[in-house]
Amino acid sequence: MAPLRESSDYDEEVEEGLLGRGPLNDRGSQCDRNGKVKHWCKWIIVCIFSATLIALIFTQVHSSGMLKSSSPSLSSPTIQTFETVFPRFGALSIYSGGTNGEKEEAWGQLLETKVPKWLSVSDKELKAMGKDSTHSDGYPWHRNEDGTVEAVTELWHQLHCLDLIRKYINRDNWDYSKNHAWQWGPYRLRQHVDHCVENLRVAIQCTGDMTPVLEYENDDQVWLDFETKHTCRKY
Repeated sequence: MAPLRESSDYDEEVEEGLLGRGPLNDRGSQCDRNGKVKHWCKWIIVCIFSATLIALIFTQVHSSGMLKSSSPSLSSPTIQTFETVFPRFGALSIYSGGTNGEKEEAWGQLLETKVPKWLSVSDKELKAMGKDSTHSDGYPWHRNEDGTVEAVTELWHQLHCLDLIRKYINRDNWDYSKNHAWQWGPYRLRQHVDHCVENLRVAIQCTGDMTPVLEYENDDQVWLDFETKHTCRKY
């Protein structure tokens, strides 16, 4: 009896494909490659979408007019939220220039009422700041009646240092003899001033403002335009 149909190249192709040889196997490999490409494409799309979503959230939070402020330590109890303002630097103020009674009062109010000063730090927060139960020199911490450690903000300390340097510059034009820093005598006073200069240097290098200060030309000289808009906290 004759066969129903003669063997063809197609039959051999199918047989080779089933045995893992020939064009069908090549097509299977191609499908696998296409599947992997589609898989990676999906992940790339997901990553792009996630990055875009994060960027949108960050932009919305930043534009909401709120900034987070924290001390340099990784875990600090001084984290607070401040409103954002956009002042222009360069203008003279009550805090600049030679001293007088009005300026002395303005600086006193700035340090005592206009910026965050006092903090109470719990033992848990003390540990989170990387501090032991006593000072590194073995002295006890100054504690409040509730057992928390009394502290001041670094912000206040830096402004105090700036005020001390200002007073030291004007010491021949104003009587600071009743000021606490002057009670230690000339040598300790100068040490205090030097400490403040170094403290402010470190603070500026640590968190210095990178806002561009533009240059302009006038009378064949180059000048700096200090009236530049900055992003600042509002106290």
